[in-house]
Amino acid sequence: MLYSYVAFLDVLGFKEFLKLDEKNNSEIYKDKVLGAFQELALQDNSNFSIKTISDSIFIRASNNSNLVELLFFIKKVFFSFLKHKIFIRGGLSFGQHFESTTLTYSMALANAYALESKDAVYPRIIIDKNIIEMSRDSSIWSTIIQAKLILLDGDLYQLNILDDSNWLDCYNLAKEMYNENYRFIDATAQVRQKHLWFHEYLYNFCPTNNMETYINQWRQLS
Repeated sequence: MLYSYVAFLDVLGFKEFLKLDEKNNSEIYKDKVLGAFQELALQDNSNFSIKTISDSIFIRASNNSNLVELLFFIKKVFFSFLKHKIFIRGGLSFGQHFESTTLTYSMALANAYALESKDAVYPRIIIDKNIIEMSRDSSIWSTIIQAKLILLDGDLYQLNILDDSNWLDCYNLAKEMYNENYRFIDATAQVRQKHLWFHEYLYNFCPTNNMETYINQWRQLS
């Protein structure tokens, strides 16, 4: 089997928003997801194999691509879903991978899925430690550092979605997403925690000090 970079990405809140569409007799969320997947299909992905199943996305890097290119591509994918007011989370791993028209047999995909389901928790992409260890002694490490592509959160490595060129857009989109559904979000603990995490992530890298917060964490009763 060949070795490949493989990412597993998952749409957050899929089941909850399906129930919301059902309750409101609408297809609002379906249209958002469809729009995001259609935009993903338009991305320049000649160096990547992309498959989608329900609310999951599988991305495999081809042999002539590199880690930096893949990280930038996943940033684009994250942002394309955010533009449709959808959070995703995921895992990225490197390992043995076999894929045919009838079978996918992949240690890399299994590890990426484990990172997404066990470690990511919030709208973020967790990167396998073996990728970090492989990259530190390579020529691409300086590019990763200069581009600020990877963050360390405790012992977990995550892709840094934010940069100076997209911070304000990410802020506005996340704020709009919350404001559009705040009654549902605030009433659903797991969904609210994911929005709160992204809210704190934004403000940790806020380029100015005058951006107003849009989620209240605690309020005194009156």
